Amino acid sequence: MKNFVSLRIITLVLAAGYMLKTTSADADVTFLGVAAGDATTNDAIVWTRAKDETNPQPTAINVQISQDPLFITGVTTLPAGTAGSPTDFTVKSDLGGLEPGTIYYYRFQTTNASVTSNVGKFKTAPNPTANAPVHFAVSGDCDGLIRPYALASQVPAKNLDFFMFDGDTEYETSASIGSPAVHSTGNIPDPTVIIPTATQSQLFDDFSRKYRQQFVPVNVGGQNCLQPFFAGQGNYTAYDNHELGNKQYINGGAPAGGGVGSTTGSPPFDFLTGAGADARDPANDVTPNDGSVPFMNKSGGFQTLQQVFENYQPISERGLINAPSDPRTNDTRQLYFAQQWGRNAIFINTDCRSYRDIRMKTAANADETGSRADNPDRTMLGATQLAWLEQTLLDAEQAGTTWKFINISDPIDQIGPIGGSLTLVNPPTTADYGTLGAITSIVTTGSTNNARTITVASTVGLVAGQGVFGAGVPANTTINAINTDGTTFSINNNATIASGATLTLTPAPSTYAPVNSDGGKSWMGGYRAERNELLKFIADHRVHNVVFLATDDHQNRINELFYSPTGQTGVQASYVKVPYCFEIVCGPLGATGPDLISNHSFALVKKLADSIANAQIAENLEPIGLAGYHGLQNVRRSGDPHADRLRQPADFYSPDTFNYNVLDVSADGKTLTVTSYGINSTVQNGFVEYDPVNNPEQELFSFQIKRHP
Repeated sequence: MKNFVSLRIITLVLAAGYMLKTTSADADVTFLGVAAGDATTNDAIVWTRAKDETNPQPTAINVQISQDPLFITGVTTLPAGTAGSPTDFTVKSDLGGLEPGTIYYYRFQTTNASVTSNVGKFKTAPNPTANAPVHFAVSGDCDGLIRPYALASQVPAKNLDFFMFDGDTEYETSASIGSPAVHSTGNIPDPTVIIPTATQSQLFDDFSRKYRQQFVPVNVGGQNCLQPFFAGQGNYTAYDNHELGNKQYINGGAPAGGGVGSTTGSPPFDFLTGAGADARDPANDVTPNDGSVPFMNKSGGFQTLQQVFENYQPISERGLINAPSDPRTNDTRQLYFAQQWGRNAIFINTDCRSYRDIRMKTAANADETGSRADNPDRTMLGATQLAWLEQTLLDAEQAGTTWKFINISDPIDQIGPIGGSLTLVNPPTTADYGTLGAITSIVTTGSTNNARTITVASTVGLVAGQGVFGAGVPANTTINAINTDGTTFSINNNATIASGATLTLTPAPSTYAPVNSDGGKSWMGGYRAERNELLKFIADHRVHNVVFLATDDHQNRINELFYSPTGQTGVQASYVKVPYCFEIVCGPLGATGPDLISNHSFALVKKLADSIANAQIAENLEPIGLAGYHGLQNVRRSGDPHADRLRQPADFYSPDTFNYNVLDVSADGKTLTVTSYGINSTVQNGFVEYDPVNNPEQELFSFQIKRHP
């Protein structure tokens, strides 16, 4: 084994969770967890957070690395950095001098070794010339409403080479029990409306809190949320809208606008720019790339949120991009990169947030997905990144790399008609989806006097929409919202209820709404011309065996991709298939949407998939799935014993589960196997732990693709 050399040491931000206690000066320091990421053939980033919560002080931290999981032999100890308040006590270190294609174990310690973190694991990429199998997974979307993310606890057992954590790694909007939402980051659609907006300290504190909460349990003695997941394998990570506040900051290439960051909504502002622009105004659809208009990605609020994201993720600090001819990109942090994994696979991680033009809105503040999305000057990637991506794909094809995996944070397939929505054909009824809420009675612990707030011992497991019955409760009363304090919920009618009263609850009807259109943040819905340019490049240059990876729609589906060779992106009849290219949309690991379905039968999935597919056929669109894809074989689907013969839409679709997809490239590169794993969805604020008996992880579907040629 080589001697390790610490190439870079970076201090960052995080909170506390796992520790081994001793009686030393550092005995009160706790480690929140560990993570590793951005592995190359000879280095990787490792991360932790270390803090004494009772007496926060800068703390020097060491990292130990070994090929021995017990750290008995071959242990190297290196300084990792100092955990301090500027980075919320997170520390990242770049470990170099590693062997290619090798599994390593690591842990952190205080410098006197009095406190030790949990142990993490990662694997380095194999040599680019090695005929090595590749075994990785992808998913994203972790909303605090679904903590502790029971499915994530099963990922480490897959012994992955790496996991692609594809955005929405926290939800700032999530007002879950014990975790209030963050302060508002801005106003949509009109930034001139005076409202309080998050200051610099509020952005830093609020979002740091949300990231920390992803590492701590919600139940006594329960799963430490994503802590075991992060320790279980190396990761690559992308950010999406929730890491950037889900308002004006989400469009890094949009006009920065005026001042923002004030508890009153009026000057003085913490940030001179960042209020953004009015997305209803077509004049803001494209930001001039001549330096005349400041970009959102240069605003202080955007950069604060970007830094907090980097503080909490094991990603490499690649420095600033030097692109003086592209003001949109110049002097921004480089988050996009490509990593070869052996001879037969390359993994490409794009940045779909830092450079994108504004998410357009109609006068009614709905997503604008009509002709404005065909503007050839609109961009999601920016000119510099798009050119880099196309060249990377071309180089990989010419070098003989068989499989090209492109991670994007938003889907690039097409679901509905251009600028419109599908009218589903014989869709499931509300009753078909099932009802929600297993709690049938609850006892009040406080009185309610002609009011709408009810106090109970715990609101965990209650569901908005459940019917409420009892003495003093008016007819037609339902739960309106679950409050974050964990002991109160609101109802839709005033009531007078005594303390100690028993209330009867009935299940809530499902409000599930299937994805039936291409939203404004998707490539097809908002950035059609650039989407078409990229797919046309792939087709024209015969770049084969391209697999796009995306999340964000909170469902698992597989689709082929279509483009317009003539560039008529608003004319559906001009679209043709991109050869040997498809997309995997998967997830969520744990987020809303699937939670609104309690009927987990294959019959329900088939009925919904067929209703979408038949509506697509009626619009002259290719239905969801891979039926007819060249090289498709060995299709399996839970509930469909004839999946390989039928290859119907439901065999490539799962809307009712929390899930992730595992991808396996054979050592000779001839075969790609895709397997979807998941559990049945659970309700918001249910805080449901992994249940191997009643809700075990299962294989949802699987298929293989033989490479072309």
